[in-house]
Amino acid sequence: MITESAKKDIYEEWRSYQNELILLRPIVQSDAEALFQTYSDKKSWEFFNCDNFLFPCYLEKMEHMEETVSYYMKAYSIHEFIRWTIVHKKDGKIIGTIENFHRDVRNERGDHTNALTDTALLRIDLKSEYETEEVISSILDLVEDTAYEDFHCSFLATKAVDTALVRRKVLTEKGYVRAENIAPLQDYYVRTNITKEQVKNAVPCGGECTGCGHYAKDCEGCRKTDGKVAMWDSGCEIYRCAKEHNAYICGLCNEFPCNWLRSQVTRWDKEGINTLWKLALASRIHEAQKNLSV
Repeated sequence: MITESAKKDIYEEWRSYQNELILLRPIVQSDAEALFQTYSDKKSWEFFNCDNFLFPCYLEKMEHMEETVSYYMKAYSIHEFIRWTIVHKKDGKIIGTIENFHRDVRNERGDHTNALTDTALLRIDLKSEYETEEVISSILDLVEDTAYEDFHCSFLATKAVDTALVRRKVLTEKGYVRAENIAPLQDYYVRTNITKEQVKNAVPCGGECTGCGHYAKDCEGCRKTDGKVAMWDSGCEIYRCAKEHNAYICGLCNEFPCNWLRSQVTRWDKEGINTLWKLALASRIHEAQKNLSV
């Protein structure tokens, strides 16, 4: 991947990204004419994600395309979402756009409440003739290399409707799992940058023993000591509770998040409940990846 500028906040510097096949660059008003070929293509429209979309996905007039591009550019200026124009470098053509933004859904207590939160939510709008494995794979490569950092998130999700067979195939091959396997969300595919090792190394409260000052000095860690850690004579109550509920981490417990757990973990980590939520979702994604099929 080639980046055209050093990393800053994505809303301070609208970066371009490219590889051998694809260039993703900031959308500009003069792209409207070329993009109209995509958005007036009924075959393309079949694969668009139009969820919560203010403008029609299928456009019949050039003036509507111009208005849409203006809206996309304004959205960037108010930090709502970002649209990049997709350029096929070998053909020298504009072939569509992608949109990405950080989706964060929380309840009144500040807890994550939805499987598509702490997520970079990606839309891919392609001209129908470029709805190919090579193009989609190249776009996803660029997004996966940049989105987690650009949008400060742990998950990446995109929609692929049941007729988008090529997209679904590419997403599955790249390790995305169907969101309905882990949450009640239809046609969305999700992946995470939280590794299996990070989930494995987490202790029930969501922490990592290796980051504790006692670790390796006077304590071998919760799991090796069966919760009998150096700082608590009676052992770790969180570890004991998780063991009783047969939960590797508290986020995987059927009673999560209980008020007792909240009173414990928030003493040292205000985001502790959300850390557990993310670890649990990552664990479910990795488990679902074992049984991937197109």
